[in-house]
Amino acid sequence: MSTVYENLQNQLDEALRKYHETRQRASKIVEALVSICVDQLGFPHNSFMFRRTPQDAQESASFFPAPQMERSNNGEWSVTIDVRVKSAAREDNCVTFIPVTIRIKDTSIQLSLTDDPDKSVEISHLPGASRTDLETFCGWIREKVEGTFRWIATGEGRPERRMGFHTEA
Repeated sequence: MSTVYENLQNQLDEALRKYHETRQRASKIVEALVSICVDQLGFPHNSFMFRRTPQDAQESASFFPAPQMERSNNGEWSVTIDVRVKSAAREDNCVTFIPVTIRIKDTSIQLSLTDDPDKSVEISHLPGASRTDLETFCGWIREKVEGTFRWIATGEGRPERRMGFHTEA
């Protein structure tokens, strides 16, 4: 016969198992996004780093999304993707940060740009069913990076998304 405390321990073990399982699923979606950006858009792997929130120091970023995944009180997972683009002709580089929200539901996963909820895709849990939606989402990431370049050139756009750019003298 188990004690109340042992039952609570078992409940905690189950809750932690589910927590880590959903965190891993959310992380795998982000990894799939990066894979598409690398394979189809030609980004180098080291162009992407991950932070918990846009407010976290860039030094806290990781090359792996899982340790940076954060869950809100309402069950949504989020991560900030830092996309670094280096100039082909100069020693300059630019970083655009892209906050992403992931909602894991019973039959699907919703992926959206945190600060642009109209940019959202619903992904089926079925293997292979989500590739087109992930490719669409990668296109939105590309648009955000291009928007950073317009901001650098003209000062127009949404500078709150930009981490800035670094120019070597």
